[in-house]
Amino acid sequence: MRLKGKKIGILIESDFFEKEIFYYEHRFAEEGVELHWLTRLWGQPSLTFYGHEYQVPFECSESFEGMSDEELRSYDAIIVPSAFVSDRLRYTEDPANELAPATQFLKRAFAEPDILKGIICHGMWLVSAAPELVRGRPVIAHPNLYGDVTNMGAIYTDQDVVVDGDLVTGRTGGHCHLFASKIIEMLAGEEDNKSSWLVSKDQYKTVNSMEERPYGSETTAFHHMGLSCNDPVATEQYYTKYFGYKRTRLVQLGDTQIVFIRLGDSYLELFQAEGESPVTLIENDGPRFAGWRHLAFVVDDVDAKLAELGDDARVTLGPLDFDDFIQGWRAVWLADPDGNIIEISQGYVDQEDLLAEGE
Repeated sequence: MRLKGKKIGILIESDFFEKEIFYYEHRFAEEGVELHWLTRLWGQPSLTFYGHEYQVPFECSESFEGMSDEELRSYDAIIVPSAFVSDRLRYTEDPANELAPATQFLKRAFAEPDILKGIICHGMWLVSAAPELVRGRPVIAHPNLYGDVTNMGAIYTDQDVVVDGDLVTGRTGGHCHLFASKIIEMLAGEEDNKSSWLVSKDQYKTVNSMEERPYGSETTAFHHMGLSCNDPVATEQYYTKYFGYKRTRLVQLGDTQIVFIRLGDSYLELFQAEGESPVTLIENDGPRFAGWRHLAFVVDDVDAKLAELGDDARVTLGPLDFDDFIQGWRAVWLADPDGNIIEISQGYVDQEDLLAEGE
């Protein structure tokens, strides 16, 4: 049993795809999973739902509503199945002002990187009211949802199963075996998965130890980041006006110039861009493909900085509060004149136990 001690929650409602649901019920149990079926109970102790193909009854007595953060974090994976489950669960009494409880629950799960999220087929419907969850991320869904996926800003990827970090998506309910197999592999740690890039405490001690460093004890410091700009003058003015950068060097290379601007001990190197970017507009907190994601600045007050930016504050995500991690930690993401994503945050502090272990 590769997944003994693991806990998976699967959302359920009427018009579920029986073959898929029963496959999960037996396949995950075969691996030792503690499986929970979650729904909106509407104040009832339990509800009986019926399948879409054969009207097979399925009783559920657990709700995702009111689940504490501690309980949510006890799950290793949350799965949104195919068929009409998500369509029924995305109902809200006040659609103009309030997300459906199931979508709110899914947003909470997405905020927990240690929880693997699985969405298959029409399960993507549940994300439609919160497109920021998948914007800029490669996913797959039922072919009929191609327009939904692209309108949400996600990258429709023509594969039966697509993995993007802590998100696994599947094409149709008929691919549930491939979808479940990938989730099992990832939870069992049998491939590079959502946790593979994290450094363990033992590894941290090694890489943070001067004696273990392969290149000796020479001092290394971050110096600069280079930006290719559609209009280097406008970009320089933006970072100078709002973030306090100062020009420190102008390098003349024939008909072109390179400008260095400095803030504290770090620099931005500004180049004239050559041609249009092949990448579509980046939103949210930055691109999810390999490469740099965003440039971050710390301020005393995020809201005051937004007010200072005024119409130049092209917000792509937030502001968001992260009090569950650090009291007072708050951040917002913006696009600069060239569409690069900037994070502005307040309240971040280092984790004391990691600092102590590295000493």
